[in-house]
Amino acid sequence: FVWFYMPDLAQDIDFSKGYTFLEQEFRTIAIESDDTKRFVDKLIKVYLKDGQEQWICIHLEVQFAKKTDFPYRMFRYFYRIYDKYNQQIVSLCVFTGDSQSYQKEFKYDFYRTKLLYEYRTAILNEYDEEYLISQDNPFALVTLAVKYGLKSKTDEDMRYNFKKKLIMLMARKGYSTEEIQNIFDFIEIMLELEDNEKNKALYDEIRTLYQKEGVSMVITKFHEMAMEEKAIEIAKNMLQEGIDIEVIVKCTGLSKEKIIELENIN
Repeated sequence: FVWFYMPDLAQDIDFSKGYTFLEQEFRTIAIESDDTKRFVDKLIKVYLKDGQEQWICIHLEVQFAKKTDFPYRMFRYFYRIYDKYNQQIVSLCVFTGDSQSYQKEFKYDFYRTKLLYEYRTAILNEYDEEYLISQDNPFALVTLAVKYGLKSKTDEDMRYNFKKKLIMLMARKGYSTEEIQNIFDFIEIMLELEDNEKNKALYDEIRTLYQKEGVSMVITKFHEMAMEEKAIEIAKNMLQEGIDIEVIVKCTGLSKEKIIELENIN
């Protein structure tokens, strides 16, 4: 993440010393909000190569609202951390939407008393597609998934093609199993397909591809997940029709316990 969005900082970090999510420290300065689903905020401690401790405040906007309290929110994080912990902070705001009016600074000007607070920003929709495809950093594909999600919106055919393209790129870039699984989870959210037939067709194609690339175990896992969801849907319909549980087990491959659970839910 840091290498992709803040390479100038990344080159000075000593990653051999690891990193720490400062959840407890963040809670002491966190801002109360009635709209917490719009934001994801993280405070992370790293060490620079000169031995200095460095805190990074990351603010992720996960909805596409144009009018927000981002600038003031970012400023309050800054002054609260600086005042309470006496730590210098690198602040980054990641915008995931397609607004043309994101605010990138906090200004205060009252009777010649002035303040300007500028924080780093990354607007994912503004990254060039060819550049993202050319990069090996997994967050390039994460960013590309956001772009594709915004572009396709509710177009199932476009989402299908974008999703297939992203997963093929993952297979060819030599990512680890863990990286592929994590990115796949994100792509599933950004490019969710409502059409079960498209999902099945996609998983079948991708399983074949990943078998050729030698990482079939990854896509097989997700293929099985998709098939289980389809089996559950079929089982629910069969239960509604009053079909015997033993017959449903044979038809769907689901366990008897799972069928009974679905029957109780119904």
